[in-house]
Amino acid sequence: MGPVFNFKQYQAYAAGQGLWSPSGTVTPTKKTQNGSAGSGGLTNGIGIGNSWEEGQHLLLNGRGEVDKVRGNPQVPRRMPEPLPYAAQALGTAMIFVALHLFLKQYFSPDLLLHPGFFSMGFAGKWGYLVMAGICYRCSFFFIWGVAEAAVILSGFGFSGWSNAVPSRPDWSRAENVSPIKCEVTSSLAQMPAYWNIGVGVWLRTYVYDRITPRSGKPTMWTLILTQVVCAFWHGLHPGHYLFFVNAAIGQHTSKPPSY
Repeated sequence: MGPVFNFKQYQAYAAGQGLWSPSGTVTPTKKTQNGSAGSGGLTNGIGIGNSWEEGQHLLLNGRGEVDKVRGNPQVPRRMPEPLPYAAQALGTAMIFVALHLFLKQYFSPDLLLHPGFFSMGFAGKWGYLVMAGICYRCSFFFIWGVAEAAVILSGFGFSGWSNAVPSRPDWSRAENVSPIKCEVTSSLAQMPAYWNIGVGVWLRTYVYDRITPRSGKPTMWTLILTQVVCAFWHGLHPGHYLFFVNAAIGQHTSKPPSY
């Protein structure tokens, strides 16, 4: 269904604490070595494709500040009205579902097994595959956009205030995909930062970092084992494992060399 998140986040949200307190006061938490605030029970997500670390709901930024802009004293602020931001996320999702329905008429993945596809030349097949991939990804952009709008509307997507002047509310907690960056990124190694962001954070924290030797650096096998876990998450179909193992190899080889 969905990824997992620490249950204490929901407890703080339901109790109106931290970012969601009526006074807007945030209680900074003491971080552990892995960057999360203590340890809490895990619970299944609701199929929205997002995951968050415990303690993020109590911190406006990575430094535990309430609202510090260029050295100004901390100024507690209440969460703003989420409706306009939820409407913006939903509107963006509607654009992607419209684009998906339009492209599907001409570049449906179902036509990849049609005899007409095999009669195309190399350039025709390549172009069709590119457009079919965009069409397919638009469906993910849509559903994750709807989920983002729902999380924002509930108030759970509020992440605090930016350090810009003037300070603006940050709703990035609910963001699970960056569509434009997904399409224009020049490196496969950058994709986890833009695609299924919540799951990527979860895999990095609970799988990748834990199987990396303390005295050494992560290797390609570290990445492959992480992707095997991701494949198992998706199911038992052999195609999942073939895809994710190849993705791990592609991500590893596309990393810039270290000297």
